[in-house]
Amino acid sequence: MSLIHPTRSFRIFLIVCMLYLANSIALGQDSLRTHFTWFHVGLGAGFLQQKRPPHYEDRQAISFGLILAHQRDTHVFSLRFVHNEIPWFIGSATTVSDIGFLYGRGTKPSTWSASAGGGLALVAEKTNTLGVPLNAQIVWAPGSRFGLGLYAFANLNRLRSFGGFLLCVRF
Repeated sequence: MSLIHPTRSFRIFLIVCMLYLANSIALGQDSLRTHFTWFHVGLGAGFLQQKRPPHYEDRQAISFGLILAHQRDTHVFSLRFVHNEIPWFIGSATTVSDIGFLYGRGTKPSTWSASAGGGLALVAEKTNTLGVPLNAQIVWAPGSRFGLGLYAFANLNRLRSFGGFLLCVRF
């Protein structure tokens, strides 16, 4: 049993990211006119919703993600691949992945930046379905390109919803 419930932690992280993002935009950033493209590679932990009536439970999983994003002013367009797997030694081996296109809003790229968004994704398990991917991220980039970030993700769909966190390296 984990000390921190994964869905509660995920919701708190999303709320903090949204507040940070809203505050940064509300402070009236100067003329942004920025074009910035980056690539994230991340590894982390996630949860998969087990849909076995009458009990619905979340199972912990190992998560991997690749994210390609382009920011134009405050508009962020991203293409993401997220793979979640419950290894056989934790429980029954289960994998769920999504490939999605997301649109969101972001702060001006600087030492600290944040963005959040949502979109449409193809979810692959045993069968395929469409899902609604969500994301929020905070990135620390002391240089012009390289950075470290925390990427929160979720996908709401009819087969098996999932979410989690990735510790990412940004290029």
